[in-house]
Formats: sequence, structure tokens, C-alpha cells
Amino acid sequence: MDMKTLSFKQLNGGLMLLIAIAAIARIVPHPLGVTPIGALGLFSGTHIKHRWALFVPVFALLLGDVVIGIYAAPVMAAVYFGFLTTVLVGRFILGTKRTPLRYCVAIITGAICFYLISNIGMWYIAFPRTLDGLIACYIQGLPFLLRTLGGDFIYSLLMFSGYEWLQQWQTKKTHGTGLM
Repeated sequence: MDMKTLSFKQLNGGLMLLIAIAAIARIVPHPLGVTPIGALGLFSGTHIKHRWALFVPVFALLLGDVVIGIYAAPVMAAVYFGFLTTVLVGRFILGTKRTPLRYCVAIITGAICFYLISNIGMWYIAFPRTLDGLIACYIQGLPFLLRTLGGDFIYSLLMFSGYEWLQQWQTKKTHGTGLM
């Protein structure tokens, strides 16, 4: 059973729960740069075959931003666009075949895409708009890339393995063999 075979109500409820959990995880105290939004983007790109998969991480991000506060528009735009790319990474790297290597490649690729795109917003507002300014921005952003990688690995492990466990549990429950 995959996301396409779940009823719309089941799919919608599960996604709303994931979005709510991701938004709450952004609001509660956490290390800077360690949030589930990138992992949520990879997950939605992998498992949701509809184009609205792009909006799953955006909704979670927006809910968190409403509570935390809105920040500089160029940075926000770059951050949102960076997280949209994680959906595409999930779709193209994990959409058809999933192996441990592909999970690692997807997580690393998603984090690097987010880093490269989101730092353009910071460069625009906080650094000289020169090649040296861009390089300085990327260098200063490296600690955030490392935290993003760590958070994406942890949250991806939780989301993807939790989903696989839930699928197995649902299959056993449907076939009458009980819990795992």
C-alpha cells in the first residue's frame, strides 16, 4: 500500500499531522538550522505523486513563520524556494527506487540545494553584492549546512522509517496477522 492507495481522508489526515508536527518542531526550542522541513520535503516528494506535494513543506514552514515571525522578504523567498527544491530532490532520487545509498544521496543533495539557494537571500540583504560577498556568505553559512545535514538525516530517518513501519503494520492488520 502506498500513498496513492490510501483514501483521500487518510492521506489528508496523515499529511496534516506531519505538517503540524513539523511546524511545532520549528517553534519549540531547537538548535539553529535543525528542523524537519527539509526531511518533510524529501518525504512528500517521494510519497505524494500529486503536484501539491510541493506545498507540504511550505505549509509547515508558513505555520511556523506565523508563530515565530516573518523575516526579511528576500531571505524568506530564498528559504521557501530552497525547501521547494527538497521536494523535487525526493521525487527524482527516491520516487522510483529507494536504497540506503539513495536516501543518503537525497538527504545530502537536498541539504546542499537548500544551502545554496537560501544563502542567496542572506547574501542579498547582509553582504556586498559581489562575488567576494557571495563567497563570504557561503563560508559563513557552512555551520548551518552541517546542522541542516544532521537534522535532515535524523528527521528523514524518523519520517521514512516511521512510514515504512506504519505500512507494514497496516498490511498485517489488514491481513489479520496482528501487530508486528
